[in-house]
This record gives sequence, structure tokens and C-alpha cells, in this order.
Amino acid sequence: MNISIKTIHFRPSSGLISFVENRINTLKKFNSRIESARIHLRLEKDRRKKNKVAEICMHLPGRDLVVKKRSETFEKSLSSAQLCIGRLLLRSNRKAKTLKKQ
Repeated sequence: MNISIKTIHFRPSSGLISFVENRINTLKKFNSRIESARIHLRLEKDRRKKNKVAEICMHLPGRDLVVKKRSETFEKSLSSAQLCIGRLLLRSNRKAKTLKKQ
């Protein structure tokens, strides 16, 4: 699986990059046909506390899954986005299995 990380309006630490890679690599157990993943981490310039945005784009054969979450920290927003995209991957696996049976 190919992982690309793009940050907007800040420079990521090496700890954040390794956290992102570990979280994305855990998604392989949900669907082994994942071709690539793009992660966009963005620091929005506003006065809200929840100004850290994580967006995950997963590329599967025939479809793309996109999830975007906002939180106080990049770790929290990435964790919630990872949980959400994990559920989407499970759902797509179930649909594929039911279509094969028919």
C-alpha cells in the first residue's frame, strides 16, 4: 500500500508522521485490496479550538473512500477518521462478499 502524507500550514514532527503511518497500516486488516492512501493534515487559521483537520482518501479498485474529521489535536482527528474509514471498509467487504455469492 502506498501512503502519502500532505500537510498544509504547518511542519509535521517525525512523531506525528510515524503515528499517521501506524494508524493507516492498521487499516490493511479490514481490506487487503487497498491500493493507496492519501492523508491531508491541515491547520485551519481560525479562532476555534477545533482547527486541526485530518482527511483520509483510500483508493480501492473501482472506488475511493474519503473521510474528513476535525478536532483539537491531529491525533484525535486522525483516530476518529481512521475508525470511520475502517467501518466503511468493513461495509464494502460485506457488499463484495454478498455480490460474489449471488
